[in-house]
Amino acid sequence: MSSGINWDIIKEEMESSEWEEVDKWTEERRAYIGSVLSLSPSGKFYAPWANHNVEICEACVKAGDLPCDEESPCNGKTRKNKMIEPGDHCEACQDATWYAAIKHEASEHHYWITSECGDVDDMFAVESLNIDA
Repeated sequence: MSSGINWDIIKEEMESSEWEEVDKWTEERRAYIGSVLSLSPSGKFYAPWANHNVEICEACVKAGDLPCDEESPCNGKTRKNKMIEPGDHCEACQDATWYAAIKHEASEHHYWITSECGDVDDMFAVESLNIDA
């Protein structure tokens, strides 16, 4: 699965950003990726310990690990009694797969992904630079 992020645009924004000192050993610069509400497959913001607003199938609840795999595929119905069609995945699995893809793609560009403390649904790519002290 691809995250759908245009990393060329992120790279251009990153290169036009100023380096900011994090501590005496590290500088960082960041580029805005977008809101998780418009980027993720479910379009929802949630935390694994509080995902009541996200459809999750019974198989994934029993497995306790996302995304689903061949041994415990999405099947049956969700906690909210919504049926999962054969071959489809529940929202929780789709989101977990998407998050893994965006983190992997970011690492290929030597970035990491974060959100802002004030607005946790905004996602940023961050590049770090070690400074000689």
